[in-house]
Amino acid sequence: MNHLFPARDGFSITIRSVQFAGPRDATASAKTIIVDEAGRRVKSPETEYRLRRIGATWRVVFVT
Repeated sequence: MNHLFPARDGFSITIRSVQFAGPRDATASAKTIIVDEAGRRVKSPETEYRLRRIGATWRVVFVT
């Protein structure tokens, strides 16, 4: 069955803090741990995510 479902990279995000900039905007400081296909854990530097409230749900804003 493994050949039907190839291994995928995985990740874990730990939120360190959230700073609100109003009722609909916030910034979250987070630490990400990535697990590669070989099972190695790679820690990334601290990352900041922009958040936007849409209805009752907070979502990450991706800047391109």
